[in-house]
Amino acid sequence: MRKFVLLTVACAASTAFADNVMAPWGAVNGDIQGRSRSATIPTNIVDNGFVEAWSADLGALGLNRPAGLSSFVYDAAGNIYIRTSTPSNTLAKFDTDGNLLWTANDGADNQISFGPGFTCTSPIVGDGDFAYVMGEGDGAPAEIAAVRKDTGLVVWVSALDDPAASCNNPTPVLYESKLYVLGGLNGGAHTFYQIDSATGNIDWSSSVAITLSDDGNLTMAPDLFGAGIHGVFCNFDSGAGDDGVGEVYCIRADTNTDTATLEWSADGGKIARSHVIYNPDAPNSAGAGRIYTHTWADYGASFYAYNPITGAPEGTATSNLGQGFYDVGCLGFNNTDIFVGAAGGLVGKYTDNGDGTISFVTFAFGETWWGEFRLHGQLLNRDNGDMLLVAGTRSSPIDQEPVGEELAARAVSLDVSNAVIAEDGPIWIDNLTVMEGPDTNNLTTIFSENFEGMTLGDLTGQNGWEEDNEPADSLDPRYPGAPQVVLDPEDPDNQVMRLDALGNGGDPNWNGAFHDFPDSTADTVVIQWSQFRETLQDNVWPYFGGGINNFDEGWTLEWDATLAIFPYHFANPTGNEALALDTGLWQRVTITYEFINDLDPSFRLVTVTVADSNGSVTGFPALQTDGFNATDAIRGWGVQYEGTPPVGVEFSNPAVSEYDSGELDPNFNLRGGVMAGPDGKVYYARVGNNTLYALGADGPPCGDCADSNCDGSVTVGDINFFVAAVTGGEAAWNALFPGGSAPCDYLCANDTNASGDVSVGDINDFVTAVTSGSPCAPE
Repeated sequence: MRKFVLLTVACAASTAFADNVMAPWGAVNGDIQGRSRSATIPTNIVDNGFVEAWSADLGALGLNRPAGLSSFVYDAAGNIYIRTSTPSNTLAKFDTDGNLLWTANDGADNQISFGPGFTCTSPIVGDGDFAYVMGEGDGAPAEIAAVRKDTGLVVWVSALDDPAASCNNPTPVLYESKLYVLGGLNGGAHTFYQIDSATGNIDWSSSVAITLSDDGNLTMAPDLFGAGIHGVFCNFDSGAGDDGVGEVYCIRADTNTDTATLEWSADGGKIARSHVIYNPDAPNSAGAGRIYTHTWADYGASFYAYNPITGAPEGTATSNLGQGFYDVGCLGFNNTDIFVGAAGGLVGKYTDNGDGTISFVTFAFGETWWGEFRLHGQLLNRDNGDMLLVAGTRSSPIDQEPVGEELAARAVSLDVSNAVIAEDGPIWIDNLTVMEGPDTNNLTTIFSENFEGMTLGDLTGQNGWEEDNEPADSLDPRYPGAPQVVLDPEDPDNQVMRLDALGNGGDPNWNGAFHDFPDSTADTVVIQWSQFRETLQDNVWPYFGGGINNFDEGWTLEWDATLAIFPYHFANPTGNEALALDTGLWQRVTITYEFINDLDPSFRLVTVTVADSNGSVTGFPALQTDGFNATDAIRGWGVQYEGTPPVGVEFSNPAVSEYDSGELDPNFNLRGGVMAGPDGKVYYARVGNNTLYALGADGPPCGDCADSNCDGSVTVGDINFFVAAVTGGEAAWNALFPGGSAPCDYLCANDTNASGDVSVGDINDFVTAVTSGSPCAPE
């Protein structure tokens, strides 16, 4: 039976207008669309390094870290709302200076807990009088409550019909003074509720035929099916990608008929918690928008796009990036890019091309030992339109080398607009030729391929070509697909072969092709092919054995660590005997095998040369090899393109801001964040010491030269501040600002001649800037 308690009628009735999620961050993932972005949170702090601004010992306050996988949420003033975990199980509010303002209470100084057990739901802050919180766990009925934002007074508590195990409810959606709640799994279905946010009354409920459950959040597309008929989305995990049980669900919530039904379900990938992103402004979506889910790649794809009305798939992509478990997924402000976080400092960008295809690239940030990016992430917008991803990493496993401070979890901000792509592929190959003869002056072609006349698309099966992939199972999400016949990137009238592995590391994977031909028995064999590479940070493995993945015969290597090709195997790990490769142009690789000892075929000369399309040739004297393989023939030609993590600094993008949390527990070690609040400070709770942290900027932002009063423009209003700086120094200048602290950097604003100090020598440049109304540009 439903239980409902109205604790304070007068307070409950005080909300006289439609209550919606408070901007800029009143709900998990930022808004009811799950887009995890905010264009209004200032970026001056996340752009200028992190230092600890304050910390609050939650245990000393009788509280605990944020519950389960719960996110911090904020009101417009930047106050922080935390759904604490057991044993307190309450809602707490902190101000931007770390003061505890209240915990949920009954008005008589008695703290109120919500539910007896662990919860993974997040609070919701409305733009009216209330914040909302769920309670669940230990088989007791799930409940939802309203708490006054000013005092913490619990106004109403409404119990649902469903018993709820821990972390069995996604966070509800608040829209137009109604809470939309998916109850826990009960008897093979869920009850979907519409609850009045002012009173806690259950307006109506319906059983919805969804047989799975998980935590995370609900996502809403208001009026998707018509006025008052909303689409509510979630994604769960069936345990397989081909079992006929959908993982992505659309609930049709009809407020005209007071009913909810399952509108559609669709196969999707493996997830750890529900996070569906609704993009109402997706390209070429006929006004309906598009639904996105980012998932693990354990089965199915790693990214899905759907028509939100019909559930029809509108593009997938697969990478072995490993994103999904910790659920960093943010929709870019361009409404085409979706940024996801993975381990090792890797961030993936999926791009909805609007034509049913999804593109994918990888950015590498920080260090490869970074643990996976934390549960929550958010995208912020600089004034110039660049996007910053704010998130946190877990720590790396404590037994990983090197062990120590460098492996601790991190709070970071990352520039994803100007990052260098770490996805290294592909490689294009053309004009393969194998020749044999008694010597290099007398050669006969025994095999050649230029890919002309083939059908564009899968190479497999055309002209006797086979695919050589790892994994070879097309149901494996890391399966890179067949090698492709495509148009030449430099010449659209020419056809070539294209190979590309998935992602850039993680589980071993490669995309390859193989063609057999009669064994060569001549004294000399020359193998040539042309190749075009955009970058050199993946490995290429040409081999000459008699079958797929047969490296028992001769083989060579283009290695990411040296950006060069070896004459055979790892001829010289330092690269002294390797040839440097180039990018962005076609190069002709020639490998010559000269069998010089008929009694012992393991002795031979191997020569490699690389010729550019401009005719230049590089190489080195023939190398005599001793026993590196014991064959007297070249039996076939194959090549594997292996995706590897970025090597060195070529694809390393430094974090804009980075903070060492000191947390070495490799589990869920940072909770609630890492999240920037409306004031721009960054917040998280550390599990190891049960402490709430706020990060500020490591110094004020630079600001414009000659903008001495830091107001963003250069005018006569800057004169008094500049005079104070010249005559009284930094202390006198700071004293003119509220609180005695300037919001921009002293030298940046006042050192107009770039001399390194502020003096009378800056006056002329300052006057020029003010009279022109433009910042100076000291050199």
